[in-house]
Amino acid sequence: MAVGIGSKHIAGSFLEVIEHQGWQGFWAGNAVNMVRIIPTQSIELGTFECVKRAMTSMQKKWNEDGGPKLQIGQVTLNLSLSWVSPVAVAGAATGVASTLV
Repeated sequence: MAVGIGSKHIAGSFLEVIEHQGWQGFWAGNAVNMVRIIPTQSIELGTFECVKRAMTSMQKKWNEDGGPKLQIGQVTLNLSLSWVSPVAVAGAATGVASTLV
């Protein structure tokens, strides 16, 4: 809507859209937005769930087995990732995946 034309209140604008375009006027331009949003959300949801499940199962396995160990010469480091949140890692992976795709 152009500035200065039409109603100055939301209720008046609502009635004006119904009067000129009908109920379909509220959905104008939504198809283009859905073409953009649906694939993006699908990629994000799939990535999030996959990474979260993988991290959770990996943490359980590491807690049972003692986790990965790194040996440098005589020194052995026991790496524990129990403090890392699977949700945080999944969220980061989701952002990276959706940006790359």
